[in-house]
Amino acid sequence: MDSSSVIRELPMALFKSILPFAIVLLIDKPSTIAVRISNRDGCEYNEELISTFQDREIKWASSVAAALEIPIKIVDLSSDIENLPVEVGQFLSKESH
Repeated sequence: MDSSSVIRELPMALFKSILPFAIVLLIDKPSTIAVRISNRDGCEYNEELISTFQDREIKWASSVAAALEIPIKIVDLSSDIENLPVEVGQFLSKESH
């Protein structure tokens, strides 16, 4: 999102230049994200904008993964995250070989 609150994707060329071997995308409830942004930046975003942004981010990350032929793992932080470090670590370890 740019300074005018316009949602913009990072260019595909950027991803091609860094050659990631996998994508891990973190998502959460828009209300939780709004609170975190407010606490971090002092900015207020409505939940509808955050939800739209997150939906577009999921689609774009999936498109990037498909174009680069790499795996993607979407992690929902609003669910049980107790095993998250192990789960993501296993995913990345498996995909890096």
